[in-house]
Amino acid sequence: TRPNVVVIVADDLGWSYIGAYGGEIRTPNIDRLAAEGILFTRFYTFARCVPTRATLLTGHYPHAAGLGGSIRYVDIPREDFSEYYLRYFSEDPGPYQGYLDPGIPTIAELLRAGGYRTYMVGKWHVGWHEHHWPRRRGFDRFFGLIGGQSSYFDADTGRPLPAVMVSDDSPWAVPEHGYYATDAYSDKAVEYVREHLREHPDRPFFLYLAYTAPHFPLQATEAAIARYDGAYDAGWESVRNNRIRRQVALDLVAEAGRSAPRPANVPAWDDVEDRQLWARRMQVYAAMVDTMDEGIGRVIASLDSAGILRNTLVLFLSDNGPASELGIERHRQEPGAMVGRPGAFSGAGAPWAWVSAAPFRGHKADPYEGGVRAPFIAFWPRGIQQSGRSSSEPTHVLDIVPTLLRAGGVNTTAAERRDSPDMLPGRDLSSLFVPGPAQPRRSFYMEHFDRRAYYDGDWKAVFHPDIGHWRLYNLADDPAEQDDLSQSVPGRLSKMVDSWTRWAEGMGVRIH
Repeated sequence: TRPNVVVIVADDLGWSYIGAYGGEIRTPNIDRLAAEGILFTRFYTFARCVPTRATLLTGHYPHAAGLGGSIRYVDIPREDFSEYYLRYFSEDPGPYQGYLDPGIPTIAELLRAGGYRTYMVGKWHVGWHEHHWPRRRGFDRFFGLIGGQSSYFDADTGRPLPAVMVSDDSPWAVPEHGYYATDAYSDKAVEYVREHLREHPDRPFFLYLAYTAPHFPLQATEAAIARYDGAYDAGWESVRNNRIRRQVALDLVAEAGRSAPRPANVPAWDDVEDRQLWARRMQVYAAMVDTMDEGIGRVIASLDSAGILRNTLVLFLSDNGPASELGIERHRQEPGAMVGRPGAFSGAGAPWAWVSAAPFRGHKADPYEGGVRAPFIAFWPRGIQQSGRSSSEPTHVLDIVPTLLRAGGVNTTAAERRDSPDMLPGRDLSSLFVPGPAQPRRSFYMEHFDRRAYYDGDWKAVFHPDIGHWRLYNLADDPAEQDDLSQSVPGRLSKMVDSWTRWAEGMGVRIH
């Protein structure tokens, strides 16, 4: 009677892109998960993929898991990295060792010990060396990308890091024709489900499906791109305003007037000369999300046709906010001609990141809400009461491991660090699967590359190195972080900074 578990992670998907969060992109399958489950409006990750994935897999803060910075690539010349990046590497075990700490069990190891079969498809990015690959960290089967990004049509990234596709424990060569990464991941996930039902029908399974979409490079099939012809010709202000209006109608945000204004580095659409190229970027982005949703639909259909969907816990989330990188259109013969196709290495840029994060401020890498507040949906027909509702309870990626352990009937004491008595810092979310009173006040901490934040209920203290000092916001009144209250209530800010500092010292956070 224990549920099967499917955790689906999108890469760099902003808060507003899918339909259930007010987006215009066609995402009927993800929207179904929300309509028949719970949509969370205050779910937090970390500002980049590596720390979020480290926490998702271990249930511990990324520094405790060994990934307070980024992964440490072997056989990559150090001169390929900036000095800023190298400050967060360490040759010694600890918060910046650059791979998942072997002393902390992963959720796959814990669930497998509890009787689950474990499968992973997609992006790993929490350990480069083969000693740290998924099959060494609790997964029975693995197919996907070891690094953080790749072409969707081939393995030609090489800038600055080589892409490594792996099947189980062996490098896997991308086919010369007919390959598109998102579809390959979806198809492999369906294959693993069918394999499990055929070979291990008496055991529950855990499937971790970690898409690279819609992480740059922006690339999609022409058929998917064509679905959005003309959809973004009106420009980013229009698209963002329409999304916020839908969010208000869906009761996801209180009022449109409290959204973050257009930042200084985003020009007015009417002042942009290459509007066709910019619209094409967003068109491809939409096609990537659309294709991912189609793949998720195939996975859901495989569960449904096997009669096991009702007792499958599905979690859908993004690893952080939208990316603002623009990238480079290589081999482009004319403006816009090659964006989205093999050989073009383009990102969506700051303007579309501003749209993607609507109504919030900031984007990926920022400690602001746009960088760390992400879509999160829980679906479990057998375990969730009064489906189709939303929850504004603050939740965090720290909560996923405790929730899965509880759902799977695995003793949570087994998840303690071997060298520390500290229990998992997150909360089991299963209490939210049943309507009830408000949860106790939440507090949690964030830090990555010196971007810092501390949440205490509705209060948020935030530090960005570009600003150089702490700011204070009340998210209940100001979710877009427009009104700095640090001068109004300095005592509260001081206490919150002290709390963050004690946490950082305990974690071994490296401050520069």
